[in-house]
Amino acid sequence: MLQLRPWKVALVVFALLFGVVFTLPNLLPRSVTDSLPGWVPAARLNLGLDLQGGSYLLLEVDTVQLKQEKLNNLTEDVRRVLGQQQIAFTGLAASPTAVTVRVTDASRMDAAFKELVKLSAPTASGGRDLLVTQMPNQTLSLAPPPQADAAAVNQAVEQSIEIIRKRIDQLGTREPSITRSGTTRIVIEAPGESDPE
Repeated sequence: MLQLRPWKVALVVFALLFGVVFTLPNLLPRSVTDSLPGWVPAARLNLGLDLQGGSYLLLEVDTVQLKQEKLNNLTEDVRRVLGQQQIAFTGLAASPTAVTVRVTDASRMDAAFKELVKLSAPTASGGRDLLVTQMPNQTLSLAPPPQADAAAVNQAVEQSIEIIRKRIDQLGTREPSITRSGTTRIVIEAPGESDPE
């Protein structure tokens, strides 16, 4: 027959009682746990999506719209800079990848080029966020390099995650999971939130 020492039996019984006391809030309704003595823990176990249900959302940053908005802003910057320097131009237009402008006075081409190069800023990788090139027929082209586009998408996703986190925290949702999925997607898991809106 198995002989157990009394202190081992007492230790096992104590551990069982300790476990039961700490699981009580999860087993009893909220009204009953509120009336329990103060030494009994009142915190409940937070159930995840698999046990409690909730909202699972997959959001994606619209990279096409982001690039278009960046080119539209660049178009306005070109118009502003050339206007301030009183450099006459025509044909200012944004394509899906670049902004082009034709300087009407050939003698002002170098001045226009120098002013538009100032719109370019250094990137963290050591390059520039805008390439300005001279083309035939007194035309200048301004195009963001692929690295700058990738950096802009990365920044947009990070900003979106922070905005979403702040909005979900305002709702009082407990333990939401907001993670990045791939380069342009954000996964949101909000246990207990049945309304995705």
